[in-house]
Amino acid sequence: MTAYLAEVVTNPNFVNDADGAGLGGLANGTVDVVFSGAWDAKAAQEALGDKFGVAALPTFTLGGEQLQMQSFSGSKAIAYNPNTKNPRIAAEFAQFLASQDSQLIHYEKNGVIPADQRLAKDAAISADPVAVALLSTIDNASITQPTVPAMSLFWEPTDNFGKALTTGDVTPDNAAEKTEAWQKALNQ
Repeated sequence: MTAYLAEVVTNPNFVNDADGAGLGGLANGTVDVVFSGAWDAKAAQEALGDKFGVAALPTFTLGGEQLQMQSFSGSKAIAYNPNTKNPRIAAEFAQFLASQDSQLIHYEKNGVIPADQRLAKDAAISADPVAVALLSTIDNASITQPTVPAMSLFWEPTDNFGKALTTGDVTPDNAAEKTEAWQKALNQ
């Protein structure tokens, strides 16, 4: 897989989305496709107007095998301090914030796609192509992102590895070695 990615980044059609180059490229016509998340949907819609489209993560062929692209998925948790002076009120407030009604209002006012799957049947959400693509990706092409503190240790080595791919430090010839070094950094 790393050797494949090392080849992809050398393709003249590949644009590293660092510093907004992907969304900026959508706006000026130099980029055709951006892999991102629902958080960038509004900017992509503004850039493309009627040409905007969205889809769940696709499959791709690698070494003759059809593979599903995958992403992390997760949602925010709402909690309260059980040692508060008013734990009952705090619990009720947390329950209210996590409720279907609150999630629906948050979607209507801010475009935040609800975590509660029962809301996928809501008329506005089921008609929203971004919500449909996101919910399909969560159902079919995602790994639940752990919410453990150790997960924060994943991002820096992974970001560095991605940068090494885009700068050409990782090549098809050294892909196995660099992948092993990345794995060691993750395990530390």
